[in-house]
Amino acid sequence: MNKASYPPSHPWVQSQEVVVWAKPADWPRLTMTEIHVWWANLDVAPARRQRLFAYLSASERRRALRLRFAHLRDRYIAGRGLLRELIGRYLDADPAQHHFKLGSFGKPSLPTPGAPELCFNFSDSTDRGLFAFAWERELGVDLECLDREVNHERISARKFTAREHRALMAMPVQVRRDAFLACWTRKEGFGKAKGVGIRYPLDSVSLCERCADPMFDIVEPAPSGGAWRLVQIYPAPSYVGSLVYQEGDVTLRYFAVPDAE
Repeated sequence: MNKASYPPSHPWVQSQEVVVWAKPADWPRLTMTEIHVWWANLDVAPARRQRLFAYLSASERRRALRLRFAHLRDRYIAGRGLLRELIGRYLDADPAQHHFKLGSFGKPSLPTPGAPELCFNFSDSTDRGLFAFAWERELGVDLECLDREVNHERISARKFTAREHRALMAMPVQVRRDAFLACWTRKEGFGKAKGVGIRYPLDSVSLCERCADPMFDIVEPAPSGGAWRLVQIYPAPSYVGSLVYQEGDVTLRYFAVPDAE
C-alpha cells in the first residue's frame, strides 16, 4: 500500500494508506497461505454485461430483472457475474455452472467434496465491487462509499458499544462520518465472515475503539470463541472497506479486475 492524495471532502482518509491494485498479465495462483482481494468497476460495457448476465442463475436473473432502475440492474448483473467469473478462473470451471449453497443467513458457499473449498465473499457500493478469495479459510468483506449520507452519531449511540461510541465522538467532527463508515464496514465484514451478515448484536464485540488501526485481531467474548483478523482497506479516494478472515499466517494480495476484460 502507499499514501495517496484524497479529496478535501474526506479528511479522515488523507493520512491513510491506499491499496495499490496490481494488474497481473497472467492469472495469479492462489496458494493455501494467501488471500486474494479484487477491486472492480461495476459500470461495464454493454457487451461485457451481456456476457456476465449469461453466467447468472435463473434466480439471479429474475432478481436482476425486478430491479426498477437500469443502473442498479446493470451493477447487480456486473457484481454477481464478476463473482462467478472470478470463481470460474480459480476453479477452472464454467462460471454459469456454479451452484451456490446458501447458509442460514444467505451467505453463499461452493462446497467441493474431496477437494479444498474455495471460500469467497463480495460487497458492492455504488459503482464498485470488492471481492475476496481463500482456500479453506472463512472470510468476509464489506465496502462503503464515503459520499453516503448517514446519521452516524445516532446509529453509533444505538448500535455500537459505549466505548466505541465514545471513541467516535472524541474524534474531530469533520472526520466522524468517514470514521463511522470505516467502522461500519468492520461490523458488517465481521458478520459476513461468521456467516450471519448484519444479523447479530453489533455491540457484542468491540471493533471500533481504535478507529485508525489498519489491522488487528478480534477477540470474541465466550462462548463464541474464534480467532479472526481484521484489515481496514482504503481501495480508492471515496471508498472504505474491511476484510475479516480466520486468523493465521496469511499473505494478502491485491488485484484490479481489468475494465476491458
